[in-house]
Amino acid sequence: MSDILTQYSGFFGEYISEAYSANTAQAYYHDVKDYLGFLHGYTGRDEIGVEDLNRISVRSYLAQLHRAGKSPATIHRRIEALRCFFDYLRRHRLLVSNPVKSVPRPKLKMGLPPFIGEEELGRALDALPAQTPLEKRDRAMMELFYGTGIRLSELIGLKLADFEAGTLLRVMGKGSKERILPLGKRAISALQDYLSVRGEFCRERHSSHLFLSSRGNPLDRSNIEKRVAKLLHSLAGDLSPHDLRHAFATHLMRRGAELRAVQELLGHENLTATQIYTHLCPQDLKEAYSRTHPRA
Repeated sequence: MSDILTQYSGFFGEYISEAYSANTAQAYYHDVKDYLGFLHGYTGRDEIGVEDLNRISVRSYLAQLHRAGKSPATIHRRIEALRCFFDYLRRHRLLVSNPVKSVPRPKLKMGLPPFIGEEELGRALDALPAQTPLEKRDRAMMELFYGTGIRLSELIGLKLADFEAGTLLRVMGKGSKERILPLGKRAISALQDYLSVRGEFCRERHSSHLFLSSRGNPLDRSNIEKRVAKLLHSLAGDLSPHDLRHAFATHLMRRGAELRAVQELLGHENLTATQIYTHLCPQDLKEAYSRTHPRA
């Protein structure tokens, strides 16, 4: 039998691209590729057969991940990627059963993001330089991350046409679900400032993407993450775009925003995902309870 990696993983990549977000699909594809790469060394053969996809090889692979010090979250995602891959092979009658069906998942701890104070973050954003085109672009991105709670993948996908009427932003979220986000004065001002110089990034080519690199290409994930960490290095450690998303939601909750409203703004499908922010503000919840409950 020809190598499974060559024969089936390409089709699997297309399959998960339709079922999951771009980031999840990419992560799952590379996770499966890592497992199949492990199988080459595990079996000692250049070609892998369906018979090699079994519970024993999966457990050996997971044991190697444990020895390598991979986090429970990473191992959990690898298991989910393999489950998806094996289900795909079952649908195509290449496997009778899913080898990871009875494999226990590692317990995940709900980690809380770093708390960033409103005034502290506000001062850091106000101190960002905005003289050169690159500085104007970076400041606009920072204001959007904190001002809207937008995901990194969503910011990367923004087009010029998504900045509607100067006060709203159209965002394409997970599962191709669109939502409209209001923009605050700081974000609007920073965006307009950037748009006034955006043409300098795409002199030689046309691009519909809102944020561009100095060469006129759409910004990639790694580049933006490095920019955020560098620009906000004075705050709590190396911050990520996701930390600014957490700050956006936490500060809204602290100021009395309803959980359902925060859910809509973040684009969470389930309210459970939004409820983490109630754990970040126990003192605020206690004060709200004492202030409003008749028997407090």
